Amino acid sequence: MENRYMKAQCRNMISVIAAFSQACELAALEDDGVRSKTEERELRKIRAAAERFRGELARVMK
Repeated sequence: MENRYMKAQCRNMISVIAAFSQACELAALEDDGVRSKTEERELRKIRAAAERFRGELARVMK
């Protein structure tokens, strides 16, 4: 990617993805301090989606 401003926005979004993933991990513990099987399954889906998006942004930035 040649446009440095767009590249900076992509780097920013990658940081936001990391913060979002961490916030979801913490939210799963918020109500009772334990992750249920349902919460674990949902977190796996969130992690996978976040990683796919992060990967796409990384590919675009090359």
